Amino acid sequence: MRASIVKVIALKELLESLRDRRTLFLMIFVPILMYPAILILVTQVASMQDAELREKTSKIQVVNGEEHHPLVEFLRQNGELQVELGAAAAVEDYDAIIDLKSWSEAGHPSDDSHRIIVNFRSVEETSRLARDRLNLAFQTWQQEEVARRLESRSLPTTLAKPLDIVVEDASNSAQRGGFLLGSILPFLVVVTVLLGAFYPAIDLTAGEKERGSIQTLFSAPISTMEIVGGKYLAVLTIALISGMANLASMTLMLGTIGLGKLGDLELKLTAPTLAALFITIVVIAFFFASLVLAVAVIARDFKDAQNLLTPVMLLCIIPGTIAQLPGFVLTPSLALIPGVNVILLMKEILVYGVNWQSLFLVVSSSFVTTILALVVASKLFGQEEVIVGNRGSIKLLARPTGVRGQKLPAISEALAWYSVGFILLFYVGTWTQSRDLLWGLLITLWVVLLLPTLGLSRFLKLDLKETFNLRRPSLRAAFAALLLGSSCWILVAALNLWLPENVLPMPKEMAEEMAKLFVEPSSTAGWAWVLFVMAVSPGICEEAMFRGFVFSGLRRGLSPVLLVLVTALTFGAFHMSIYRLFGTTMLGLVMGLLVYRSGSIWTSALFHALNNGLALLFGERIGEQLVGGFPIGVFAGAFGVAAVGFVLIGLEKSPFGKSKLEAPARVLATTAEQ
Repeated sequence: MRASIVKVIALKELLESLRDRRTLFLMIFVPILMYPAILILVTQVASMQDAELREKTSKIQVVNGEEHHPLVEFLRQNGELQVELGAAAAVEDYDAIIDLKSWSEAGHPSDDSHRIIVNFRSVEETSRLARDRLNLAFQTWQQEEVARRLESRSLPTTLAKPLDIVVEDASNSAQRGGFLLGSILPFLVVVTVLLGAFYPAIDLTAGEKERGSIQTLFSAPISTMEIVGGKYLAVLTIALISGMANLASMTLMLGTIGLGKLGDLELKLTAPTLAALFITIVVIAFFFASLVLAVAVIARDFKDAQNLLTPVMLLCIIPGTIAQLPGFVLTPSLALIPGVNVILLMKEILVYGVNWQSLFLVVSSSFVTTILALVVASKLFGQEEVIVGNRGSIKLLARPTGVRGQKLPAISEALAWYSVGFILLFYVGTWTQSRDLLWGLLITLWVVLLLPTLGLSRFLKLDLKETFNLRRPSLRAAFAALLLGSSCWILVAALNLWLPENVLPMPKEMAEEMAKLFVEPSSTAGWAWVLFVMAVSPGICEEAMFRGFVFSGLRRGLSPVLLVLVTALTFGAFHMSIYRLFGTTMLGLVMGLLVYRSGSIWTSALFHALNNGLALLFGERIGEQLVGGFPIGVFAGAFGVAAVGFVLIGLEKSPFGKSKLEAPARVLATTAEQ
């Protein structure tokens, strides 16, 4: 996929979209002008209505009572209540009616409990206000009456008050303000981003079919992925502008119009909060842009696209509405549900600040769902029905025809399988490992990851040797993998200890849970079992997926530098922990370099198994040295061994052709020869 072609298509589609007044209206005018105007108007009207309501006195009728009844006399002292005596009347004529029949029938002995009945109308605001005023008055009268009764018997007032309750709110004003903003802002942002992507996606797909201009794109020497990529970037840009305009409008309104304080609530968006909200807007824009584009591709004209996307909008808005209900908080399982995860994340950020693990899970899960939607869109775009301007078919998994299929997986197939594998790992792998760590991990690696990878390769009729890079490595490449696998784990262990202490502190609860996961075996057989599950199996199964299927698919569309970098990042994200992301990504870079330079997956498998095995055997001892002080000798030896390994792999000539990785590798090799 050529980035220059994608850029040209994206700029073309953006210019065409921005000429549409409807797009500009939804993208800029609605969030910048209408939302603040609506919020200020609603706030002012609500305040005026509330003030006007509270200025009125509540009209109360007392039936079955007397003029000098103690409760009647007490209520008449309340300036907010207009108390009248009379016979039973229709409740509609008064805000509330008090019936003292039970009190009168009991002859109102002084020390008994008296029953009164209050009739009000819950559907009337004035009647509900009268009820609240009466409840407050009754509480005051009861307190005074209890005090009088105790005093008449020379008893202390504390006799009737066994508890002196003091309720203190542990939440500060900023958190209470964030809670209020969390009930409004996330849903507005989601709706705005969705609307921002809605019309451009329709116009760039169904609109072009209706105008008959989509065939021009397919007649050019460009791929389907490049067309989809360009259109996606255009829709994404407009959706991002809509979301950012909404956030900027809210920020300016809270900061400059005097709404930063509302009673004891502090309504403001700090710089870290704004940065985190910016990331969430980018995440939701990525997903919604891909989703609406994939659905709009199916439509045959503008009207048909509107009919198809309206249910999609409802499906996106309804979960978002549910997520706004009390009691819903962001959990790992909800972090993978598109739309819901972003709303819950924004609520969490506004109330408690940024939780980096939650942010990482939401970003990662949204990334994989976005990939799936884009793969669907590219498959639909490549159909003959779409090219001729008809409605597309949703048959995405038609079995390949012919005796042999393609040699390597397509980039879309590699990304799609990575996304599906991520979801399977989260739901199936996490569940099995929570039951039993070792058996669950074994099932995850061999059954959830390796078998489907091999099955998909057979289904697509791929060349297994080329797809999984099953070449025999040279002795030099194998020795380089041996040296790197024996040394890099020490450097990564130091990195994993340094980062939580200095850059990204790990929550204490999470650190304790991770420490409980692995129990050191007490026998040789136990260690053999642990090493097979946690070292050998990842070296086979994870490498088959990442440095095999995914690596080969991305190799068809990315430059070598991006190839190694992207596979390393996807490998790091696959471990679903921001606290392990940097270390696993570094290991992914080394393994990607080994496969690219040697052309053999066996080098990365050897490295992977050695790294995991040595970390299991000696990681705790090295960790104790790192905590106690900087072990110069250990690090000097690890750096030296790793440097030799990098020099040796740099001397290998890649079977995949020249790349930007070749230059630094050659520098190391030349230095070694001199």
